[in-house]
Amino acid sequence: PRLPALPVQYADVAAWQRRQLAGGALDEPLRHWQDRLAGLPAPVLTAPAGDPAPPATGATRAFAVDPGTTAALRDVARQQGGTLFMVLLAAFDVLLAAYSGEDDVPVAFPDAGRDRPETAELVGYFVTTLLVRADLSGRPTFRELVGRVRSATLDAYTHRAAPLWAAREPGGPDPGRLLFNLLNATVPAPELPGLAIRSMEIGADYVFSEVLGSLDPAAVDLALIMREQDAGLVGTWLYSTDRVDPRALGAALAGWERLLAAVAADPDADVGELRRRLTAPAAAPVGGE
Repeated sequence: PRLPALPVQYADVAAWQRRQLAGGALDEPLRHWQDRLAGLPAPVLTAPAGDPAPPATGATRAFAVDPGTTAALRDVARQQGGTLFMVLLAAFDVLLAAYSGEDDVPVAFPDAGRDRPETAELVGYFVTTLLVRADLSGRPTFRELVGRVRSATLDAYTHRAAPLWAAREPGGPDPGRLLFNLLNATVPAPELPGLAIRSMEIGADYVFSEVLGSLDPAAVDLALIMREQDAGLVGTWLYSTDRVDPRALGAALAGWERLLAAVAADPDADVGELRRRLTAPAAAPVGGE
């Protein structure tokens, strides 16, 4: 193929990042991440002490969100000057807080790492991990929580130059065990000369095969990966069955879509009440209606 010459190669970018790290150019963002990692809460939704631990493995579960709820969630994002990613992350924080009892909820998310024009066409792995620690204290409304998550997310992007792993203390908790991501890039339909191609439903839990095919569910405690599309949101849960209490996990996954419907219908709902209703008997709706 006759492709234009690249301004830099992958090794050039790696060397440049190493020089930045060694020369102190990343000291300020590193201090930021060290502060964000200080006192990081223990893993959420862990199995009760004393329970026999099954072999290390993982599992997945797929779901879909109806178009009406998806549209309402987009409206909440616009009203708060945020994005659908921030609204869904705030809802994920509520879910994790409900089943952990924590007001401090740390969730990692991947960043493409291609914030320089020189890397736009360069083959290589630039993905980095960023962290948002949501503060659910003080009984905010869901709308107020979205504002907190928005500020924390923008703060994380501001300090994306420094790798999160470089700020982690040896032996410290892994900030990537709870993970969230929203995929909203258009995936073009495959085109092959002389062939008509259509998608086929196979009932698999891996709904993002092009992204998740090599991701081991046991690499995380709990991950929620969603995709934005015209017909509504779809998503996949990935979880480690040796690190997450299956009873708490089953309840959390069952309550997720009810939680989304509740905050879409009433974004001014009290977060404390949402948490209480998530852990109440199954007969109690999340939104209280």
